[in-house]
Amino acid sequence: MVARKVKYCIGAVLVSLFVFSACNLQSGRIESVSLIPVWYGDSCLYINAEDKMEFNGLYPSVSLFREDIALVQTAGRDARIGFIDNSGEFVLPAVYKQATIFREGMAFVVRPGEAPCAINQKGELKFTLRDAESVETYHEDMALYSIREKGKLRYGYVDKKGEPVIDPVFSGAKSFSRGKAAVRDAKGKWGFIGKDGEAVIECRYDEAMPFNDRGVALVKENGLWGVIDEKGKYVVDPQFEMMRSDGKWFQVKSEENLWGWCDLSGEIVISPRFERAFGFFDGDRAPVLLEEKWAYIDRKGMVVIKPQFDRALPFVGNLAAVWVGDYIGFINKEGRYEINPQYNGLSRDYEANAVWGVSCYDRVTTGKK
Repeated sequence: MVARKVKYCIGAVLVSLFVFSACNLQSGRIESVSLIPVWYGDSCLYINAEDKMEFNGLYPSVSLFREDIALVQTAGRDARIGFIDNSGEFVLPAVYKQATIFREGMAFVVRPGEAPCAINQKGELKFTLRDAESVETYHEDMALYSIREKGKLRYGYVDKKGEPVIDPVFSGAKSFSRGKAAVRDAKGKWGFIGKDGEAVIECRYDEAMPFNDRGVALVKENGLWGVIDEKGKYVVDPQFEMMRSDGKWFQVKSEENLWGWCDLSGEIVISPRFERAFGFFDGDRAPVLLEEKWAYIDRKGMVVIKPQFDRALPFVGNLAAVWVGDYIGFINKEGRYEINPQYNGLSRDYEANAVWGVSCYDRVTTGKK
């Protein structure tokens, strides 16, 4: 039976995710997804790797399971967000207008017309950030939040009691990783602070991304991207039009707008020759665009799954999501279908995790007028 078509703008989703994630791949990527959220007609199905449906619901938007809980949005004009367990039962009712995923045991939620609140997995209110314009999920016990001051946003950090531990004085900021956070000063330059709020790497960069789990960070200086270590010393001099963290390598973009890969020393390991490409992460297959079709290459740059897909995502575990026309299936590393193309939608949270290693549901904004 063929699924009824519904409109999912996958290309727009990927573009929006690129803007959201800039050119950094966060640590914390889920490498094994046991329940995959897909759509068949208007119904959202959570399926396993054998294409068996575990449960379903009329949800227009859902997340992956993290900390054994998934976020789901109800259908209709008065849509609300709640949380379900891995049997599909609500563990927290759908009463929120906005919500983040749970991270480090906490989530931020917003009821209609109210400020962001922190809750635990029992739904208990921990605190309310009454003056916050926005707040993001916890990273290393610190949550990034913003306030609006004289029409401008200023960023700081709160602990798990909701106490401001770093005052909102920065014009831009990112979440903590490896004990440091990228922040932008009043002059528009980026650097890094420690958990005491003191500078550990001076604000000198045009842009800066969080440190990855290998202890290096992407930075942009004088229009070009390079890589620094945790002392602020360049390990790859600024030389690329764009870079993305990709596990033990980096994706790099040439002056000709073509993508390739370099290693941690900056040596090119796959020459830039692809119009579009996504990451290997720690695997041995990466999707690339060849002659208007997506294929997969190995770490030698050789095509190992021929060009045949209209869209393709990186492998998550042993499966990769691919599009044939409007329909989505999942292939193994030999290019054979484990799940035939039959679904007409895929959770954008799955895409965000597969492509960028992040969640779509990391941030909420105030509901106060």
